[in-house]
Amino acid sequence: MADPAAIEYKYMNGDCYSFAKALVKKFHGTLYYLPIDNHFVAYIDGHFFDIRGLLTEDQVIPHFTWLEY
Repeated sequence: MADPAAIEYKYMNGDCYSFAKALVKKFHGTLYYLPIDNHFVAYIDGHFFDIRGLLTEDQVIPHFTWLEY
């Protein structure tokens, strides 16, 4: 069985792009980039998500769509 902490670490430290991209594809969202954190997240139905789940607005400031950046 996979270790949840190891999975979270993987997608918070280097593979966030692939995880966010998978969420965007599955749920028809938009890929966003957080330049201060150097982190990718998915924007789906008015909310931001990453491996941790639903993010607050404070966690995603500033943010840009990957195309804007």
